[in-house]
Amino acid sequence: GQNLKPVRVDLSGRFSFVLLRAADANGVHKLLVRGQQGCTHDQLLQNAQREAKMEATTQRVPPARLAIIATGLMHWTSDTVNVSGARVVRGVDSAVRSNADAARLAGALTSCALPPLRRVTVEGHRMQ
Repeated sequence: GQNLKPVRVDLSGRFSFVLLRAADANGVHKLLVRGQQGCTHDQLLQNAQREAKMEATTQRVPPARLAIIATGLMHWTSDTVNVSGARVVRGVDSAVRSNADAARLAGALTSCALPPLRRVTVEGHRMQ
């Protein structure tokens, strides 16, 4: 799972997202964000699982195990995407303790992956 892109989200519109934990056969963990218009949380997970299987085939390793840590919404307005409504899936990752933690984490990961001049807000507040 180490070669999976950390973030794959649409660059316009309003859509659901998932914050995922990917674990490889050695127990190495990586966080991923996936979001796409018209997809449910389960569909986003299934798409990421297909992506992990393709990567594993290419690398000739077992596929990463994926689990949803949190879900939420992203909404683009002009050059800014707002992360909102995050909900933690309890019992998946004890390091993500609150809905606010999940939203900030998804926002921070997304911010790092965006093209220049694109910004992220979390619940309407700029990322620090």
